[in-house]
Amino acid sequence: MEQIHPDPYSAFGGKDGFDKAVKQLRDELANRDTLTLNEMQVEVTKLISALHDGHTYIGYDKAPKKVEDRWIPLKLKVIPDGIIVIGYTPELESLKGAMLCEVEGELLESVLDRLDKLVVSENRFGLMGKACRSIGNNNTLRQLFPTFNKEQVSMKFRTPEEIYVVTDVQTFSSAFHTAYMLWKMGAKVVGVPSGQAPNTFMEVTRFKLPNTGLECSASNSLQSCFPTDHPMAKTFTPDIQLSYDDYRQFDFSKDAELLFIEKQK
Repeated sequence: MEQIHPDPYSAFGGKDGFDKAVKQLRDELANRDTLTLNEMQVEVTKLISALHDGHTYIGYDKAPKKVEDRWIPLKLKVIPDGIIVIGYTPELESLKGAMLCEVEGELLESVLDRLDKLVVSENRFGLMGKACRSIGNNNTLRQLFPTFNKEQVSMKFRTPEEIYVVTDVQTFSSAFHTAYMLWKMGAKVVGVPSGQAPNTFMEVTRFKLPNTGLECSASNSLQSCFPTDHPMAKTFTPDIQLSYDDYRQFDFSKDAELLFIEKQK
């Protein structure tokens, strides 16, 4: 690395600091009775991580990937605000969209600071990406928490507030698409079914008749939000539909749906 890398020293405060870190690593590895390739990779990566250079790393072919090394039944994703749950087993569906806050009683930011010394990343978002892939890995968790026990590890999440979307018969075209996509991402739809069918002809080509000057519009594509035999293929039915008594309770206000949602909080 010293012969190839354009700047191996700055991250260590200069050549002396680099030489000191390398000597310390060599001494530590030399004092071990046994040393596996995986253990060597882990220790050298700790040194390399200081460079914050994603193109400089150490690995080896056919590294063993044991099923038991990854045990956490969640898939995580980086967003600008942090790390959220986007995949889960059926029994953990309630964590959909939840934000990771703590691991083993330690705030995520603190865990990331320590993980930064174990993996190679170039910035905070790259580091969080590495966390998404490694935070559920036994090997990584053992490095972060020496007393780690996979049978008792704790993770704290903050679940998002319920998101509601209001629809009525006038929810059409781009407004329908907005409601549909938010519903796909977990929002609850409240109100009256949209006047637009989910599976329908879409987009338009406008033209004018040459003799009469009448302006016309013709759909030029087909939209399919659901399988053709799905009960919502033709009617986008809200999760919550207010009854006549509900509207009467809110004095038939034009904002009855919003008043209903406010009452749920």
